[in-house]
Amino acid sequence: LEDVRVLLAALSSRADVLVERASGKADATAALGRALQACASHDDAFSKSLQFVEASTAGGLLRASQLRSLASDLTAKHLTALHDHLASLPAAQGAMACRERALLTVVTLEVALARRAGALDAARSQDPTSQRARMLQADVEGHEAALDVGRQEYDKLAERNASEMVSWGRQLRADFMAMAKEFAMVQMSSAEKEHVLWTETHAALMQEHQQHQQQLQQQQQQEQQQQAGWLRST
Repeated sequence: LEDVRVLLAALSSRADVLVERASGKADATAALGRALQACASHDDAFSKSLQFVEASTAGGLLRASQLRSLASDLTAKHLTALHDHLASLPAAQGAMACRERALLTVVTLEVALARRAGALDAARSQDPTSQRARMLQADVEGHEAALDVGRQEYDKLAERNASEMVSWGRQLRADFMAMAKEFAMVQMSSAEKEHVLWTETHAALMQEHQQHQQQLQQQQQQEQQQQAGWLRST
């Protein structure tokens, strides 16, 4: 269990770092979008085309930041299984410690019983009916009864621990599989939505670029016509 605890603690710490970085990325994207939005408001007086590009990109960044923030929140939600299982380990370790104490009690009683049984054999070899032999016999019987109780208690704890560990292991695997699946789905969904967002933004920018190029060509043609007319008139 200690190895599992160390592993879960490391994974839990890395999960926190992952969520923190994802949240920071969302915040940075939003900050960049707001800065570009401010530039768009300033450049409106100089170039409508530039203002459109900046405003469109700023809008894309702000929507992307929302997607990333949502993905960060969902990631944190689905990674809570790590923290939950880490928090449950002390109770499991306590149950295992109870079993170990019960085993220590059994071993201690076995050693004590062996010593008293040896003393009883020695006393009986001298005088089977002596008071010492009778006292040692009663002592041995008391230790045998205590040892039986101790073994029953240990067997009960060992059986319960084994059942709980099997159940806990199954739940751990099931939770980890679900966590990995949900994490992957969140990342995939967020990436797909952001891909659609930037594809649409790119299409809008390309359309604006084409319109701007057409306007420039029309202006050039008008200027050329004006120059040609001026030359004819002169």
